[in-house]
Parts: sequence; C-alpha cells; structure tokens
Amino acid sequence: MSRKFVFDGGRLEIVNASFAWLDDSATPWRIYAWCPDVKATSTYIEYVPKGGGGRREVIVHNLYNLGMLMKYWNIDVVEAILVSELHELTHWAMTEYERHTLKLIEQQGIIRHSEYWNPLLLEIIRSLR
Repeated sequence: MSRKFVFDGGRLEIVNASFAWLDDSATPWRIYAWCPDVKATSTYIEYVPKGGGGRREVIVHNLYNLGMLMKYWNIDVVEAILVSELHELTHWAMTEYERHTLKLIEQQGIIRHSEYWNPLLLEIIRSLR
C-alpha cells in the first residue's frame, strides 16, 4: 500500500512509499523509505523551506532497492548500506563547483559518478573489516 509521508511541517514529502521514517538527529537528516516506484537506492537533496529555518540537507535511503545494489556490485547487505551512505555523504561534502563539474562530466557521458566513487568506497569499507 503506497501513500504520502510528510515531514518538516509539510515542506518535505515522500510519495508512493509503503513507509518512510525521518531521523533528524544529525546533519544531514536521513529518511529511510520503502519506495518500489523509485529506481534509486539513495539520493541527496537540499532545500530551503519557505518562511526560513535555514537550508535542509537530507539523504533519502530507499531500502526497497538495496537488493539491486547488492546484485550490481556483488556485495552483501552491510556493504550495500555502507556504500549507499558514504556515496550520499560524498555528495553532501562537495562544493558547488565540484557538483557543477560532476554534472558536466556526466552530461558528456565520460563516466557515471557511481562507477567512479563506489569501487573506491567499497575498497575503503573492505579495508576496515
């Protein structure tokens, strides 16, 4: 059963989800959701709410697609969760210039950022085991 979940006083919506839960105890915030209609395993978003309150930074984890990530990279569930989180934290840490450069590289079809970042992130994760 899909429905809409509303957070941040109506400023942030997750639609077509079976469930969604907000953890706003740290920056960036995290939303954990189950959204079969969304192809991404996770995404990073920023927004400035109308009426002030400062910029919001949010990582949305779509738990529905963890299996897809595990199969694509041939990794276990722990590695999938970690690489997904680290991947989105990399977006969060980027400057506007770096984001713009990344967008240009992807538009030119040179490389998808996940094909570049994820193997490096998995190498780091595996080195810590």
